Amino acid sequence: MNGDYMEKGFSLFELLVVIAIIAILSVITLPHFVAWRNNAIIRATVFNIKSDLERAKSFALNHNTDVKVVFSVRGYSVYWRALNSEGSDVWENEFSRSFDQIIFDLDHTFSGERDCAVFNSRGMLRGAGGEIIMKFASIKGLVSVERTGKINIS
Repeated sequence: MNGDYMEKGFSLFELLVVIAIIAILSVITLPHFVAWRNNAIIRATVFNIKSDLERAKSFALNHNTDVKVVFSVRGYSVYWRALNSEGSDVWENEFSRSFDQIIFDLDHTFSGERDCAVFNSRGMLRGAGGEIIMKFASIKGLVSVERTGKINIS
């Protein structure tokens, strides 16, 4: 300091040190953040599927009809059985969901009806039960449905 004149602010070296520290912390935390985000996306999808399967099962119980959940590679649709004007069965679409980033593994779904789950009017699953496996990046999510209609996530 010279006389009454005081220097204010930071030197270039001090700013470079702070920027270097921020860069090092970013490099260390970025992979963990990406993994956390990927886990959050797959967890949210798993909970959405479980909720929609519970909704389909409840619809089957409340309306005394069959409800079918049909899976595709990028989503699923829920249908319920109704009678048309001639008295024959038709499947009416209740709702559909699609996912941009999630891929469903259709090779490991339900036995019998490979890509769909059908809940009967008692809320039980037709067939022997099965699993819904979904993938995002390198992370997998799993929802299993037992023949009794019990839905589990893992």
